[in-house]
Amino acid sequence: MVYWPRFTRSLGETEAWREVNARLVDSGHPESVREAEQALAELVSAEDEHQRAAVRGGEGFKTL
Repeated sequence: MVYWPRFTRSLGETEAWREVNARLVDSGHPESVREAEQALAELVSAEDEHQRAAVRGGEGFKTL
């Protein structure tokens, strides 16, 4: 688990993400790097959709 209080997209652009991937490789699971990249892409997509819902007044949001 990685606590990241910023936008998800920014995590993939940091040294922290490179370290996560390096640890996956070092742990003997290099195939997990692809899975981690896929999970990050899914999180970015979900966050983008959440932001669009906030702007449009989607479920759970109200516009002014």
